[in-house]
Amino acid sequence: MLLLLTAVASLWAKQPTADTLSAERHRQFTYYWYSAQQALEEERYPQALLTLLFCEQLNPGDAMTLSYLGRLYKALSEEDLAKDYCYRAWQADPERHWQYYANLLRNGSKKEQRQALTITEQAVLNNPDADADELEMLLDMYLASRKWTPALTILDSLEQQGVTSFDILHMRVQVLLRQHKNKEALAVADRYVVDYPEIIWIHTLRIGLMERLHVPFERIEQAYTQALLVNPNDLTLINNYAYMLALNGGDLKKAERMSQHCILEDPTNATFLDTYAWILHLRGQDSLAEYYIHRALQMADHAEVKVIKQHMKAITRKK
Repeated sequence: MLLLLTAVASLWAKQPTADTLSAERHRQFTYYWYSAQQALEEERYPQALLTLLFCEQLNPGDAMTLSYLGRLYKALSEEDLAKDYCYRAWQADPERHWQYYANLLRNGSKKEQRQALTITEQAVLNNPDADADELEMLLDMYLASRKWTPALTILDSLEQQGVTSFDILHMRVQVLLRQHKNKEALAVADRYVVDYPEIIWIHTLRIGLMERLHVPFERIEQAYTQALLVNPNDLTLINNYAYMLALNGGDLKKAERMSQHCILEDPTNATFLDTYAWILHLRGQDSLAEYYIHRALQMADHAEVKVIKQHMKAITRKK
């Protein structure tokens, strides 16, 4: 409950308004409102709840009172009451009380999720000073709704604010891929490799995009070399590089050395064993290749079996 209330702690300094109340009722409301605040600070939640309910009777339209009551009912797992009070707080002061209400709706029905998106769009897009947390909240909603184009617009805004977390960078590439804009995604990955050369996942993502787009072999090989400078002990990267060399008519001796290193480090890895067997086959060493392809099949899980069996058929074809 303390965590739920912490989010509004910064709002406590604002004096609650009750312009339509009589002077006496205003003084009474203010007294009890600050009593409720003190009870919350001291974690006397039952007393805070009772006092806030009395404040509501004195001034039914006070947004802060309604917001506190919504959060308390949420902590008590009274979902309907929580939504009702947070809705009324939002109605009374939409500029300051939209976010918690929208977050409540996000976990509800599809209709409520659509309402949450509408509320968040109105609050964020109409606010030129929206902060990164608010933009990321809207971004999450766009991604959940598969609204790729407005998601890219929010990503632009976040980068303009200087937000360059790895999650943000990764999301941009993923959104472009969801839109089947592979070339644009690769251009973004190329830029990120220059800006963040020490981040290995950017290198591996870039390599995957290159292979998907069938860019020239020399460029892919250069990308593998750059990635291995960042993490020379990444066995999956080494294995993939060796396999790529084998598939594209590269240096088979180099590929064999790299693949052999992988199976020495991880001798039960079916993918590594399969790569080594295939390279041996390409070098004309089918007897040894057959031994390793059988071992690969023994170690394989369901997802790996199909490719390994295809390689086995090619290796044993002459027998």
